[in-house]
Amino acid sequence: MSKLKFILMAIFMVITSSAFISCGDDEETPNVETTSYNGYLTPSVKDMPEILYNPIAVKATVTNTDNKTIDILVDKFESPTTGGNTITFEAFSVTGAKVTSSSNGKITFEQKETTKSKSGSFDIECTYSGSIENGVLTFSIVMTKVGTMPFTLILNYSSEPLTLAEKVAGSYKGDADLQVMGNSLGNKEQNITVTATDKNHINATIGAVEYNTMTIPAFTIENIEIEELEDGTISMKPMQFTAKTETMDITGEIVSGTLKDGKANVKLNVQAGKMPMAITVVFTSK
Repeated sequence: MSKLKFILMAIFMVITSSAFISCGDDEETPNVETTSYNGYLTPSVKDMPEILYNPIAVKATVTNTDNKTIDILVDKFESPTTGGNTITFEAFSVTGAKVTSSSNGKITFEQKETTKSKSGSFDIECTYSGSIENGVLTFSIVMTKVGTMPFTLILNYSSEPLTLAEKVAGSYKGDADLQVMGNSLGNKEQNITVTATDKNHINATIGAVEYNTMTIPAFTIENIEIEELEDGTISMKPMQFTAKTETMDITGEIVSGTLKDGKANVKLNVQAGKMPMAITVVFTSK
């Protein structure tokens, strides 16, 4: 084996684990995005417009699977009743809404068929529909059954706008292409997980990965500044970084990065541990 080839293979073993690259099989797994929203839920009773309720602050968490279905988890809240008292709804989920359209940054969804859920001791039957646009979630849940209540309860929800960082938080599945000294080491499937630190900064976290007999612990690229461009693309500003792990320090730079419509495209120059040279990593979402 030539010395150059030996060096490239050694670098490959390190970087495939520590620079957004992991060994995975070719089986396709669903792309699942989970986003939490803070907003207000306004209850009303069907055919009783004279009964008005004030909005209730509630957190709602959306699970978007492959941009095909939208499930919603509604946190615990207290709602007034027609008798002037309050009733406590434990956290409950509504599931199975189909995405009816997804274009220009807007997703609409609807569950026409009755779906069943449970909130504490209450059995729930309902339909729901809504949309997500510009970081704002709106939906309406029509509950035809809430325990033994003799009326149809409607819950209308509108969230506060997400910050830039909250808009892009989540997991991104894709492929990373590696190049060393102009030689391609090929593509590997990998996920990038993004978390919001404040409204204009994010962290990118890479989980622990095993490659052959070597384990690379999790590491994080911290405090990446982002900005929104005129076309709605969220761009990462170029920066130098050092990510410390128990076994090595990983240094490098973000050359470029964009996030839009659930897709990430990131270019990095990375140097791991005592590696004598940097490699270029180009991550592209599927």
